[in-house]
Amino acid sequence: MSNHEKFKQFLKVKDIELEEDMTDDNKKYFVAYHNISSGPRVRIVIVFADDDKAVTIYGFNYVSVEDSSKRPLLLGKTNELNYGYLFTRFLVDDENNVTTKTFSPLFDAVDPEFVWDLICSVAHALEEEFKDFMKIVWG
Repeated sequence: MSNHEKFKQFLKVKDIELEEDMTDDNKKYFVAYHNISSGPRVRIVIVFADDDKAVTIYGFNYVSVEDSSKRPLLLGKTNELNYGYLFTRFLVDDENNVTTKTFSPLFDAVDPEFVWDLICSVAHALEEEFKDFMKIVWG
């Protein structure tokens, strides 16, 4: 059984409802949403690698900075955060949108609880760092 299917069964047993979707090239993934306190509704996408040896968790719709003069502050903040987090990386795209990418290798006997804990840690990191990003946006 694939790690995707193991995780799907785990969600069912725990009565956790996540959206399940598929890319144009038939790659399955899960979608969760996390409401940041006084902030956006972040879209968290969970993708298991085709070879079942890794999981990648993305955080979208997090922070957007319209003022391009703040880009150096934004990059400085993401670099600072990336030194402190083991799995999660904060990224800034060309349009000054902040997203996250969390990668973890998986081993033969993957524990779906570990994957769930990883998703929860991503949501926690997004929540914890939001105020500091807003200081850049509003500053």
